[in-house]
Amino acid sequence: MAEKRGTIVYEGIRKVINGKAIFMRQCLCYKEVVKMVVKSLEEGTLPGGLQHDALYLRDRGVASLTFYEKDLEELFDRLFLGKLARFKKESNDQLYELYTLPMSRNGEEIELDVTYPMVYGIVNNDRCRAAIAAEITERDEYYACYEQSGYKNPYFEGFFRAEQIWDARLLLGLLDRLRRDREDEGCYRQLMRIIYAGYGHIKRQIKTRNVITGTMAKEILGRDIPDENAMLPTVSRMMLLMVMAEDMGIPYEWDYNTLVMLHFFESAIDQLTNGERAYGDLDDFDTDQTEFFQQYDEKYFSHSSLLGMLREGGLEQMSDLALRVFGLYQMSPRKFWGYDLSEEEVRCLIRQRERWSQRTYATGLMLAQLCKYIRQLEEQSLLASKDYAGMQIQLTQREKEEIRLRQKQKERELAQLAAEKRGLQNTILKQEQELRRLQKQAAGQKQQIAEQQTELGEMRSYLYSLSEGWEEGNAEAHAETKLSEWSAQKVLVVGGHTNWQNKLRELFPKWQFISAGQNNLDDKMIRGKDCIICNTEVLAHSCYYKILSGREKRQKLCYVHSNNIQKCLRELAQQLGG
Repeated sequence: MAEKRGTIVYEGIRKVINGKAIFMRQCLCYKEVVKMVVKSLEEGTLPGGLQHDALYLRDRGVASLTFYEKDLEELFDRLFLGKLARFKKESNDQLYELYTLPMSRNGEEIELDVTYPMVYGIVNNDRCRAAIAAEITERDEYYACYEQSGYKNPYFEGFFRAEQIWDARLLLGLLDRLRRDREDEGCYRQLMRIIYAGYGHIKRQIKTRNVITGTMAKEILGRDIPDENAMLPTVSRMMLLMVMAEDMGIPYEWDYNTLVMLHFFESAIDQLTNGERAYGDLDDFDTDQTEFFQQYDEKYFSHSSLLGMLREGGLEQMSDLALRVFGLYQMSPRKFWGYDLSEEEVRCLIRQRERWSQRTYATGLMLAQLCKYIRQLEEQSLLASKDYAGMQIQLTQREKEEIRLRQKQKERELAQLAAEKRGLQNTILKQEQELRRLQKQAAGQKQQIAEQQTELGEMRSYLYSLSEGWEEGNAEAHAETKLSEWSAQKVLVVGGHTNWQNKLRELFPKWQFISAGQNNLDDKMIRGKDCIICNTEVLAHSCYYKILSGREKRQKLCYVHSNNIQKCLRELAQQLGG
C-alpha cells in the first residue's frame, strides 16, 4: 500500500533506514556475489538457518538468491562488516561514506525537511514558474505567509536569479499556509498542479509503474539531467519524483540507489540552508596576512581599498580577464565606488586565500563589490515586484468594479429595451388594424377604377373609329413626322393596341415591341436600349412598374397617350427632338 498522499510535502521525508539489508539486496544483483554466497552455503561457512529461495537455470546453476530481511542483515555482518570497517579506517578516498552507508544507516530513522530542494526544483523550471503566475492569485496573502514563516533565508535566495526570488517567496508562503491548515486541501492541489505543469514528462513515466525504486528513479532522471549535471538540480528532481509518486498512490521502495541519493540529498539540503558555513565565521579571523600587509603598507586593508588603488592608477594591477569583461560590457570599475565593503566583509574576503598579491586582491575586491551591487539590485527588484503585485491587485479590483457597473448598465438597457419592445408591439397591433381597414378601402376603390377604365376603353374605341378615316387621308403628313434618325437605334415600344403597334412596326421595323399584357418582361429586354416608349393608352400597371425598376439612367423614357399613329409620332418628335 502506498503511504498517505501528501506526507512528504507536509512532513518531509521520515524513514527508518535498514542499510545492511538494502546493501545486500543490491549485491545479490551481481552474478559474482551470487556465486560467492552459493559457494559459501555449500561449504557451510555461513551460519545455518539462513532462509532463502534459489532460482536454478539449466547449465547455469543458481541465477538468483532471495533472503528474508533479518537473514540479509546477518549475511551482511558475516561477509562485509569487517571489510568495510577496515576500508573506512585505511582508505583516504573522499567517497568512503558512499561505501560505508550500510553501516552508518542501519536502523537509523531520518527526518529531512524537503522545503528548500522542492522550491529550488520548482522555481528553476520555467513551466512551473508560469504555473505559479497562473495559480497563485492571492499574492499579498501568500507573501504575508512567507513573512511570518521560518523559511526566510537570504543564503537560499542566493541560488536564484533576481526575477526568481519573488516566485520562491510566494511558493514558500504557499507551503507555510498549507502546513498550517492541513484540512484545506486546496493549497496542496494547487502545489501539485504547479509541479505537474513543469514535470509532466516524469509523471507520464512513473504512472505506468506499479512500484518505484531508486534504480527506476535513476533511469527516469537519467533522461532529465541538466546540462551542468549539477547535484542540486538532480536531487531536486529526485525529491519531486518521490512527491509525484506519493500523490499518484504509487509505492516507493528504498534500495541502494535511493540510499546513495539520500546521502547527496542531505548534502544538498545542508548546502541550500547552511552554505554560509563554508565561508567561515566573520568573528573568527585568524589568517596570517602579515607578509601581504607589510609589503603593501597595509593601505589595502580597508573597505575603501579599491577606491585608493584606482586613484593611484592601480587598474593595471587588476586581472587582465576582469578588465576585458568590464570592457566587453562597457562598464568601468569606478561604477562600484558607492558600494564599499565593511571591514568585516574585507576580513572575510581575505580569509579565502592563504596568500594574496596586489593583482588578486584587486580582483577579489572588485568581485565582492560586484556581488554587493547585484544584491542591492535584487532587493530593488523585489520591492518593485511587490509594488507591481499590489498594483495588479488594485487594477484587478478596479476592473471587477467596472465590470459590475457595466453589468448594471446593461441590465438597465435591457429593461428599457423590453419596455420599448412592448410599446412597439402595441404600435404594430394598431398599424395592422389600420392596414386591414385601408386594404378594405383600397379594394373598393380598385373596383371603382376598373369600372371607370371599362367605360374609358369604350370611349377610346369609339374615338379611334372616327379618327381612322382621317389618318388614311393624311399619308403625306405621316411621312413628314416620321422620325428617320431613330429608325436605326435600339428602341423598345411597350403598350398600345395591336393595330397601333403593327402600323408603328411598318415605320420602324428595327424597333422591338412588347404587347400591353405581357407579364414575363425580362430585365435583359430593357437593358441596352437607347429609348423606351410607353403607350399609356393601353398598358398594364405591372408591366409599367417593371420598366421603371429595370430602366437605366441614360435611357430616354417617352410617353404617348393615343392609338392615333400621327398624334403619337408628333408627341415622340417633341420628346426626342425630331
